[in-house]
Amino acid sequence: MNSVIEIIDNLNVDSNHNVKIRECISKSTDLLFASPFLLRDFNDFFQELDLSLLESITLLTTLKPRDRDQFSKIDSLVSFCDFFHELQKNVKINIYINNFLHGKVYLFKNTNNYVAGIITSANFTEPGLSRNFEWGISINDTNLLIKIENDVFHTIEKLRITEDELLKCLYEIDEYRLKNPQA
Repeated sequence: MNSVIEIIDNLNVDSNHNVKIRECISKSTDLLFASPFLLRDFNDFFQELDLSLLESITLLTTLKPRDRDQFSKIDSLVSFCDFFHELQKNVKINIYINNFLHGKVYLFKNTNNYVAGIITSANFTEPGLSRNFEWGISINDTNLLIKIENDVFHTIEKLRITEDELLKCLYEIDEYRLKNPQA
């Protein structure tokens, strides 16, 4: 297969990051998304997609200790878990942390064969995928995609976050909000 590189931008609503990522998801059994900023509600993004092939999704993001970002990030991660537990029970989910993460990488596989990879400035947020002026490239070169995937996994600071840990964090945040309504 010849290596193909495609430029993706959000200037055209018919071929923006949102469209390209959704196209790749529909062809994939396994996803790896690395983005420091995330959708608030994953249900809005995933509910319209055909996820019949999907077997696993791995999410790498940030979750800095004692940072206000935790308030929204925990809600976002719980939304991520809830969507797959309620509507896609057979999909294995993994969440990892790298607090130095700045790059955004989206990798798509179908039964261990790469469908595509997207390296971009676009965070996994609604503005990042659709509205912000973002540019990236989509590649299908297997050797490059293997290197990118290996590099992403070598940056993980915290091994997999369990759903119990997320729920504990959510509980602690809710307790904090009750005690500090102005926070």
